[in-house]
Amino acid sequence: MTRKCRTCTQCFTVDTLTEVCRSEHLRIMKVIRFSIRWMRKLLSSSKFDLKLMHLIRDPHASLRSMYSHHLTKLQPDHWSTWSRPVLECEFRGQVMRLKYESFCLDPDGQSSRLWRFLSGNQTASLPPKWTEFLGKHMHKKTNWQDHIYGMVRDMRDE
Repeated sequence: MTRKCRTCTQCFTVDTLTEVCRSEHLRIMKVIRFSIRWMRKLLSSSKFDLKLMHLIRDPHASLRSMYSHHLTKLQPDHWSTWSRPVLECEFRGQVMRLKYESFCLDPDGQSSRLWRFLSGNQTASLPPKWTEFLGKHMHKKTNWQDHIYGMVRDMRDE
């Protein structure tokens, strides 16, 4: 977005964000608890060049979250651990799984793996902006102050 805004409400309107999104070649969507049927339809559509990166956590944390949000009933149409291999086999090269804990232990390596998946180039190096972001936000430096809700932390401590 090239325009300057006096307040965030001037820039972050539905119309402005829609315009910016449509002008970009790459679009990223975050979806929580999506339908397998819906994802299968999107992955098989010729209208989209779609890739799915499924970020998973330790099942204990996921179950605790489901329980706290009263999602205790099994919903077979929604993502589960058994559905990922099915989609990975059916849509080879379009579906990738990334463990949160693996990312915390090795943000550089897992980011490289993600970039290679997204770019389709198995020997690609991380873009400079990604490397810069990881250097600023994921590796603890001696002069850091700890901010619990901040974007700067040593992910290996997670």
